[in-house]
Amino acid sequence: MAVHDLIRLLLYRPMERLPFGVLRNGLMGLAFGLMLIGGYAMYEPVSRNSLAVLIIVGLTISMFLWGSYRLWSFTIAPIIGTEKKFIAPITRLPYWFIAGGISYTLGLLCMKKWNLMNVQDIPVKNLFLFGGKFSAAVMIVLECAGVFFLYHENVSDKSRTT
Repeated sequence: MAVHDLIRLLLYRPMERLPFGVLRNGLMGLAFGLMLIGGYAMYEPVSRNSLAVLIIVGLTISMFLWGSYRLWSFTIAPIIGTEKKFIAPITRLPYWFIAGGISYTLGLLCMKKWNLMNVQDIPVKNLFLFGGKFSAAVMIVLECAGVFFLYHENVSDKSRTT
């Protein structure tokens, strides 16, 4: 595959072009950060630094999830094909888990290194598992919501034509 074919494939849909993708994932990252702040606030008071750090970690998770979707699109999607779309979310689950685990761990460890937040990083496995579970759970909910929305959109389109 030539480079120009790869670029064309990456930019095939308008929603995947860089400006819109960054905007969409920035908003998703903000939502992820707010969810993390809510979870963090259950255990201890949230300072201003913690707010900023968790928003940045949310943005990191969002960008890594976008990258994991792109990786899935080039590795697994061609194998599945278009006739087995119900399998697609199941095959995305490991990518979501790994991307969330890596990005959450990376984000928090960078913030600890820059002295913005105190993080208990030993064992780092706990950070990875939380990030993986968090991102996989959020993406499962988003995937179910998307399927629900598309189903109801298709049902309403059919009812209009009859």
